[in-house]
Amino acid sequence: MPAGPGAGALDALHLRKIDLADRILVVNPGGYIGESTSREIAYAHATGKPISFTDPSDQ
Repeated sequence: MPAGPGAGALDALHLRKIDLADRILVVNPGGYIGESTSREIAYAHATGKPISFTDPSDQ
């Protein structure tokens, strides 16, 4: 989870950007996906957004 001032606002901003997007491209070098990105992927999936990855992932 992001720490520090404004971290919650930044998470909310990312979710709003997902709402505005037609599709999501996850840039995940070597297949790595961090905790925040995992939450954003779950949100995008729940809202029906198509999701693509730059590298293979187990997500």
